[in-house]
Amino acid sequence: MKRRLQALLRDLRPWRWVLLVGLIVSILVTARVMAGMQPYGVEGAHYIEHAERMTVLGAPHRAGGPDGGSLADELDGAFPPLLHLITIGLGLFTGQAAERVALTGLLWLWGLAAALGATAWLFTRSRFAAGAAACGGLLLPAAHGFATRYYYDLPMTALLWAMVPVALATWDRKPIAGGLGVGAIWLAADLIKWSALPFGAFLLLAVAVTPGRTPNGARTFRIGARVGALALAGLVSIGGSLAWIALAGAESSLGVMLDVMWAGLGSSSVGSGSVGGLFDGLRTWVAERGLLLGSRFSADKLVYYGVQGVTTVVSPLLTLPLVVLAVLGAFKHRAAVVLAVVSILGQLIFLVLWIPVIDERFLLTSVPALIVLAALGLEEAPRRVPVAIAVAVLGLWVAVEFHTGLPILPATNWEAAPGATWEAPPLRGWGLAAGDSEEQRGWSRAATTQDNHDAARKELWAIVEEARPQLVLIPNAAMEASPAGELYWLDYRSMLAGMRDQELMFELDVDCGMIDEADLVIVSAGVEGACYPQGWQERGTVTPPGDGAPEIRVLVRP
Repeated sequence: MKRRLQALLRDLRPWRWVLLVGLIVSILVTARVMAGMQPYGVEGAHYIEHAERMTVLGAPHRAGGPDGGSLADELDGAFPPLLHLITIGLGLFTGQAAERVALTGLLWLWGLAAALGATAWLFTRSRFAAGAAACGGLLLPAAHGFATRYYYDLPMTALLWAMVPVALATWDRKPIAGGLGVGAIWLAADLIKWSALPFGAFLLLAVAVTPGRTPNGARTFRIGARVGALALAGLVSIGGSLAWIALAGAESSLGVMLDVMWAGLGSSSVGSGSVGGLFDGLRTWVAERGLLLGSRFSADKLVYYGVQGVTTVVSPLLTLPLVVLAVLGAFKHRAAVVLAVVSILGQLIFLVLWIPVIDERFLLTSVPALIVLAALGLEEAPRRVPVAIAVAVLGLWVAVEFHTGLPILPATNWEAAPGATWEAPPLRGWGLAAGDSEEQRGWSRAATTQDNHDAARKELWAIVEEARPQLVLIPNAAMEASPAGELYWLDYRSMLAGMRDQELMFELDVDCGMIDEADLVIVSAGVEGACYPQGWQERGTVTPPGDGAPEIRVLVRP
């Protein structure tokens, strides 16, 4: 029996391991998505992206109309629209409902795994190392946790890491084609989330100084070709981003976000989309803010990213094998060390010196470099197959606990520095398990996920749908008190229903001054005042379960 088992393990090809691990992770993610939406923040924040997606879906109908702007302006929302455009296309197969669209996160998870596998392959030409890196991407808790959400970070990260094998494979031999191809991928990531611009720059700088390898195994490093390819990729990425800002307007999401994060280096300086405007903005920024970077340094930031990288992004259980294998890989694969060190240090310096907001979601683009290095270390490990199986089992153990809430790992909660602010959140841990991201904005454990009150939402929507209002008013007090009647959810839900019946679409407002124009008001029981319509008819009531939230009342004109 022992010999047969050993023969079976030897016969299992790396791609079969990837498929097996990927199948288990995909089942866990799919079951988690099908279990319902995962709330975070307040006022239905987890429906913001879905409301934006539905807005993008209707953009062609609004563009050029009496109340509409240009197509680019209509497409632009809280973030650039590329993720929404891709997902709308995939929605032809999944449907446009939020609960189905969230399944597309699996595609980005597999895309990240494929990019890491290809990167490891180019360093070693080893199918084992490539398979190990792909499995590492699938088992990264932050990655498969993000895969259950419809949000921008995982798609951006998958695209950024897709640049790496393309650059490694082409920049020494075909720098023009490689630069254009990498630049196009980088631009796609830019048009999903603003942070792709700096993170992509550090990642490609790391590639540019990483020794390459020809198909016959010889090392190569053509400095001129790499500088040219890097410059060409940057030209495509930055030029394309400037073009988008020019098309979408001075107040576009990309420009405004650059304003917020770089103190004016965004819409105000490059809103014209000109290269001259970019350099003017850079000079102003360096003169006014660039020399003050040191004032943003804080040891607390380093501690936060170090601790939360272990407790929430990777998990304490997986950190030890990841670090040990990465160190082993560092001794044998110096080129991969260059890629990992330059990309991780560059991004960490950026987070510590430039970005005032502290959020462990920013680490998602850095950890894959350690995964690649660890996969190369696993290739060199004694008895590599048993070690690989052990690490995969640990990763699946963490994933099962994370997505099911089963008490199979010690998960004693702890917190340091309670009462910290949003800009300086507290440190948290969950024993050996992977924990929630800050305020569950990126990912959350099944055991701690909030109730989305789906039954109450369905009941409330049935009442609103029957009334067929034109303007719905939700006073601020009602939004804060109700976990089932938030603005963003109703906005998304009305647009989804409007795909089938335009009469079901309505405008939403929270301004009490609109009370005379509204024909339906949603309030919380016990809330009186200027926004409470006197003499209106009660169309129905909804009682959210479990958390003591007040009853929701739906009132219409008599």
